[in-house]
Amino acid sequence: MVSAAKIILCRGGGIGGRNVRSSGLKIMKILVLGAGRMGHGAAFDLIYNSPDVEAVTVADYDFSKAESIAAQINSSKLQTKQVDASNYADVTGLMLGHDAAISCVNYWHNLELSKAAIETGTNFCDLGGNNTDRARLRRQSLSARHGEFEKIQCNFGDRTDDKRRARRKGAAENQRQNRIS
Repeated sequence: MVSAAKIILCRGGGIGGRNVRSSGLKIMKILVLGAGRMGHGAAFDLIYNSPDVEAVTVADYDFSKAESIAAQINSSKLQTKQVDASNYADVTGLMLGHDAAISCVNYWHNLELSKAAIETGTNFCDLGGNNTDRARLRRQSLSARHGEFEKIQCNFGDRTDDKRRARRKGAAENQRQNRIS
């Protein structure tokens, strides 16, 4: 999953064409926000399966979790930081030193993290899950496309749309039953 995101983010030289290899792929510095299982998997994949990634920073509110990931992955490409995902100023400061960020924190942080990514010009990928902020994220994504940042949303809102269709189908069935009786 992360490798595919890396390819999307890297094609065409990334932001400003910094550190571009002759292959057209960018040598990237990636920020992984969150040191849980998803953060661990993302960091591992980026370190060992993504040759165009120069450095990975794992950041978490609980610094010991980030350090634990670093010890398990055991790579000189990996560094750790302490950051509170709800602290906008700290997150934007940390994003500035990276080409892309992957949010592996709770979904309710994604709206503010997206705003921070837009402000800093950092490519951004989150794991989804926030259906209540769907309209705001779409508007934010559309306005960001006028700059150099694009937020790609994959399978966004499928479960909510399925529930809405099921409610409509149930309502139509109730109306049909009422007409029969």
